[in-house]
Amino acid sequence: MNNMEKYDYLVVGAGLFGAVFAYRARMAGRRCLIIDKRPHTGGNLYCEQVEGINVHKYGAHIFHTSDKGVWQFVNSIVEFNRYTNSPVANYKGTLYNLPFNMNTFSRMWGISTPEEAKACRLIIIGQNALGSHLPEFLKQIEEQGVLRRGYKILMFEQKACNLGNFVFESPSSRTAFIRRPESPYLRGLKDVDLKNGRGASDTVPAKIVSKNPTPHYPRSKWKIGNGGMVAGNVIRKPSYGNFRTIVDCGFNLMFAALMELKQQHGHVLFCQLDVTSRYGKDPAATLLVDNILTEMATPFLPVNPQKVIYLGDRENEKILQKMGLVYEKKGGWTPGELAGCEVVILGRDGIQPSARENFRKAFAQKEKNRTILCLPGAPLDLLPVPLKKSRKPVFRVEIPKDDPMFSGVTEADLYFRTPKEMEVLETPDWSVRTNPAVIVRHDFQKGGAIVVLNLSPEMFDDTFWNKEKVSRVWSTIFSNMNLPLGRDLKLFTGRRMRHNTITPLRGRIPLEKGMLKLDPKNSGTLSDSSGWRPIRLGTPWEKQGVVQNNPYHTYPKETPLSMRKMYDGYAWIQIRVTVPESWKGFDLRLAGGPIDDADWTSFKGEKIGETSFKTVSDPYRRLRNYRIPSRLIRYGKPNTIQIRVYDRWGFGGVVGPLFLTAEDQHQKDSWSPYVEPLNFYDVDAFHNW
Repeated sequence: MNNMEKYDYLVVGAGLFGAVFAYRARMAGRRCLIIDKRPHTGGNLYCEQVEGINVHKYGAHIFHTSDKGVWQFVNSIVEFNRYTNSPVANYKGTLYNLPFNMNTFSRMWGISTPEEAKACRLIIIGQNALGSHLPEFLKQIEEQGVLRRGYKILMFEQKACNLGNFVFESPSSRTAFIRRPESPYLRGLKDVDLKNGRGASDTVPAKIVSKNPTPHYPRSKWKIGNGGMVAGNVIRKPSYGNFRTIVDCGFNLMFAALMELKQQHGHVLFCQLDVTSRYGKDPAATLLVDNILTEMATPFLPVNPQKVIYLGDRENEKILQKMGLVYEKKGGWTPGELAGCEVVILGRDGIQPSARENFRKAFAQKEKNRTILCLPGAPLDLLPVPLKKSRKPVFRVEIPKDDPMFSGVTEADLYFRTPKEMEVLETPDWSVRTNPAVIVRHDFQKGGAIVVLNLSPEMFDDTFWNKEKVSRVWSTIFSNMNLPLGRDLKLFTGRRMRHNTITPLRGRIPLEKGMLKLDPKNSGTLSDSSGWRPIRLGTPWEKQGVVQNNPYHTYPKETPLSMRKMYDGYAWIQIRVTVPESWKGFDLRLAGGPIDDADWTSFKGEKIGETSFKTVSDPYRRLRNYRIPSRLIRYGKPNTIQIRVYDRWGFGGVVGPLFLTAEDQHQKDSWSPYVEPLNFYDVDAFHNW
């Protein structure tokens, strides 16, 4: 002990960090004791002399930094050889730098300055070039509307970047599936070519640690290693808008690895397949990149979207608005109102009783060159062809093969897992129909068609992602029909939505401490002020000593015996928080979690939110996001949040980080490509749970 008193610091490990720390501490007049299990300093950077040559004993190492001070420091100790990683690709006899840089642009288009690059009609964004800060010229392109007027943007593999409110995830798929075989990007490729890529992926590490804070799930993801990964970081498929998934992958086929977006005359292609490092090494990756570059460099003649008129109810209209559909709303119908219209969308009560007969006659005679799109509840008796319907439970729908209207739709999109009663159509003579017939189409000989969509996203809650999937079916079919979608979409300039993990907040207060009171009999009141104990939020109460048995609680049959020794049932959590005066005028929310299993949350005694088995099937893994009305808030003074918790079995309480957040309520949200609220959880960890 006396010897230890001679030292200011004990440094365990004589590697890069330990050695540098000890060196700088010694320069500052401090004494350090360094210990290491190896008989040498330097850690994995150790070099040994072999016949006069410095040999990296533990493998080659490259040190890189963009900090001038760090570079000067390391060179003051030993001179470093400068190394630049400069892979090149040989395309048709010409060498190009990869990832893309100004030299690549110069070789491809003969330009030499960023200003010249801005003037190009095709912009290529290389691997991981987009971080949290988007290039200013991309924002200008969107603000000035030039993307819609003919720009093309090609993006290779990006991480979770600040882009278009997309949700990026990393399922790390070794298998991807062609969803649109007719796409020119896939010329010469089949499904088998998108399996088990050659070599390791450079977009994800070999071992991925889950960021999901919920203690139920394992910390390591279920796919260990990055060898053969064909897509490391992918985009969760949008539910709304004119997006077209070309290649998908992952659990429930929820992710897009190759996806395009067409905005009037503009075109954006997102390539999240791991091709950059494999170009010239993997034949499939090389062919895919060649196809993409050839197609994107070729001028195309855009097809103007069809003019749409909507006749119908407000509920169906809300769905169309979420999709960003551009249409003209009609309160009634007369033959003259259809002039120049190519698609008529019918909802409920869109045709006044006095006009129904005229509507029927018009489409039976001269209006067959138009498309009638019937949404749920539309008056099918007005159609010029017979159509019957009946109700039956449906849990799985088979889609027609090789039909252009269903291109991009997967069998998983129409697999509901549990039966859902819905109207099924009887259409023996119709051109195209699903099985069961919940989506049908009748084609007229002289052009035009009748399309009936007899299922709606609003028929489902978000259990098993059914609302999200059916929304995606609508948008895919509408996109294939060339309807104008995504009117208000902002890729580069839109405000981030709340479901995006990088949402800029005006303020955030971590809620780390609270008071816990057990309610074994489920009295549902807080009349008794005794029995409260302090508790840490973000950690299950079982890990804080709350393990007594509740004799009044009935366990589900599937509860393991080991889980019946913890406290389960009802409890109260009370949190005190002071809201700053500076937050006046902002939109305040209680956000985070999850809370296991269910909760009923109040602010100053008034209920602000509920996530329970009555609202969702899986409340234990849902993040909370409850708005707090401004009239309830005492600014600059303590406020009380009360959470009534029900734990069915296993861990209980607030098991993830909880926050009080503030956003600018006067700044309107930009259009979102997803169903809200988006169901969040760690897909890969859930598989292994």
